[in-house]
Amino acid sequence: MKITGGRAGGIPIDVLKGNRTRPTTDRIRESVFGGLQGRLEDAVVLDLFAGSGAMGLEAASRGASKVDFVEKHNGTAKNIERNVSKLPRAGVESKMKVHCTDSYRYLKSGAVNGIDLIFVDPPYVHFEANGAYNDLLSAVDRSGALAKQGLLVIESSSRLTFPEHPAWTCIKQKNYGASTVSYWQAV
Repeated sequence: MKITGGRAGGIPIDVLKGNRTRPTTDRIRESVFGGLQGRLEDAVVLDLFAGSGAMGLEAASRGASKVDFVEKHNGTAKNIERNVSKLPRAGVESKMKVHCTDSYRYLKSGAVNGIDLIFVDPPYVHFEANGAYNDLLSAVDRSGALAKQGLLVIESSSRLTFPEHPAWTCIKQKNYGASTVSYWQAV
């Protein structure tokens, strides 16, 4: 795996062995970031359920001014820190910070606001089985983290059908085989 574009394009992203993370593929990231061209320069980005940190690293490489990564597993968070440490050497000047905590706890902390882009790629199985995507949309809404005109980008299993949510509207959805990327804006 590697960063697909921007100043750090081509830099490898280390992924822990095992099934703790399921990184967004290079192909999906290229497509997502190609569609976000005008939103990245100086953007404030939050990467929830960050895993390898690929989405946030890609955003930093492409001009985001600040990226926060949230990952609750300590070893996985340390791996993101190692990946983050590679970017300044490639000329990336984004402020980047890794938070080793639960994504919901982070949203409830009140430490987040003015976020332009939130990337969410939670564990598919847990989220599908428990209907947690609706809870996630509610948690982001209650947090007030997203700036006006901000965008929530969720990667999920293509088997999932999102329920309607009173605070959000899905403005775009694209399937990539077993994965779907949905783009949400606050109503």
